[in-house]
Amino acid sequence: MDRRQLLQRLDSAWGHSRVVRRLSDAQLMKPGVTGDWSVRDILAHVSTWEEEALTHLPLILEGGTPPRYSVRYGGIDASTPG
Repeated sequence: MDRRQLLQRLDSAWGHSRVVRRLSDAQLMKPGVTGDWSVRDILAHVSTWEEEALTHLPLILEGGTPPRYSVRYGGIDASTPG
């Protein structure tokens, strides 16, 4: 996959946000979409990890490897960073 294909794929995926914009605040915050997570929780999660990925793009473009999550944050069960 080249850069253009990646950007098209991201645009297509985020294109579904049109549906999200039609939801009320109550609908966005209602738990149960995935376990106890709401639509808002999922969007916040995806946005956070998208930012994390963008942070590492320069390193990846130079052929480097970003640090593993477990090394950087202490694993999935560690307390939330920040």
